[in-house]
Amino acid sequence: ALYDTAKGYPDGTPRASAIATVTQGDAETTFDNLPPGDYAISILHDANKNGKMDMTLGFPTEGFGASNGAASRFASPKWKDARFYIAG
Repeated sequence: ALYDTAKGYPDGTPRASAIATVTQGDAETTFDNLPPGDYAISILHDANKNGKMDMTLGFPTEGFGASNGAASRFASPKWKDARFYIAG
């Protein structure tokens, strides 16, 4: 999921989203026609393909990540840590 604002990151409504298939341990997607600005990405490995992050006792049971390798200790990654700039 690609976000262009801190509001709602990483669990709200993204600007764009994509599904990528993992092949030999790698996955890739492209977001086209983005204007210059700040963005952040949130990634979920939806292993059971149910369309959501599964949790047990408040902890994720599926893989996840964020742009810039933003850390997420006991909370979702922060916009300020995941944010990157795309120039025009």
